[in-house]
Amino acid sequence: MDFLSGVLTDIKDTWREFQAGPKGKKVARNQHKWRRTRSQRNPKVLKRQFVKKSEPKGLKKEFHKTPKDSKVLKIKLAELPKQEAEVEDKSWNTHIDTPQERVDRLDNEKTKLKVKQSRRFYPSTMTKKQKHLLFMGPGDEAIHKAVVSLQTGTEFPTWAEPFRAHLTANNGKLYYDGQRMLLKEEKRHAVKRLYFDPKGATGIQPICDELRIKYPNVSRGDITRILRSVETYQLNFGRRLPPKVLGRMSLLQPGIIAMDMFFPSVNLGWMKTGGCLAMMDCWSRFMHVYVLDSKKFDVVLKAMEMFLSDFASYGFTPRRILSDKGSDMQPARKAIEKYRRKKDGSQPMVLKSVTGAP
Repeated sequence: MDFLSGVLTDIKDTWREFQAGPKGKKVARNQHKWRRTRSQRNPKVLKRQFVKKSEPKGLKKEFHKTPKDSKVLKIKLAELPKQEAEVEDKSWNTHIDTPQERVDRLDNEKTKLKVKQSRRFYPSTMTKKQKHLLFMGPGDEAIHKAVVSLQTGTEFPTWAEPFRAHLTANNGKLYYDGQRMLLKEEKRHAVKRLYFDPKGATGIQPICDELRIKYPNVSRGDITRILRSVETYQLNFGRRLPPKVLGRMSLLQPGIIAMDMFFPSVNLGWMKTGGCLAMMDCWSRFMHVYVLDSKKFDVVLKAMEMFLSDFASYGFTPRRILSDKGSDMQPARKAIEKYRRKKDGSQPMVLKSVTGAP
């Protein structure tokens, strides 16, 4: 055993000399080289000692160095500003303005200029007669009749009776209290000239305010209608697409007759009639138009029977009639009734369109 313990001791000494390296420094027991190297790499850090104390609210924290280069926490009370006691002012109620003082303060030129930005508070300079004239809105024909009546002394038009004392005529023009009344085209020219003037007004209400000073019969509705017909003004608004047509109708054979009435205008060169009846087969587009003397039941029935007999002469039987709910389409039931078949039973032979959807 002594021999073995001596061998182990020699092995340990040899291992320590090997770790010490060529310089031959001795290494203490239980302190390996890697432990010593680690302690050399890490510099010694000064330990900081702090005095822990309770930290009440409203306190400031400050650090200062001790002779040992350590920081000690000190606490100082914060200096709060002294609050002066408020003195109650018992005379505050005397500073409130009286109602009349408030009215006098608001009723001045500066306030009126500010209020003028809102047009609801504009002082109206029009008389009741002028407002009545704008409400009447006489057209070109009515103005010409009033001019002729004033120049020739004939019977005065009914619309001009309330304004007899205000109307005068000069060189074929009508004047209201010395202000000229414009015709339809003259209104349009005056509105467009002011709208396209770079220095003039551009909106509906500003143009209306400026033209009413010179012309008594120019209303806001006239200006709105004229501006909406100007292409440049229309470009200021988004495009409104018409509603989509969702209705569909597919036919495999003739026999469905569509009919309606229209009334051409005398101003477009048509003679005065009771209306025109249009009838068409929806499958073949076979169509006739009848000019009627009146909208009486017998007259319209005769035209319908003529078309149905002509259509049947080509070898096709009328099956149904499509029309709206107008009173002038009532004879259609009697006209189509003789073409009813057994398989039709009691089903209606005339189909009416929905109200508001022709």
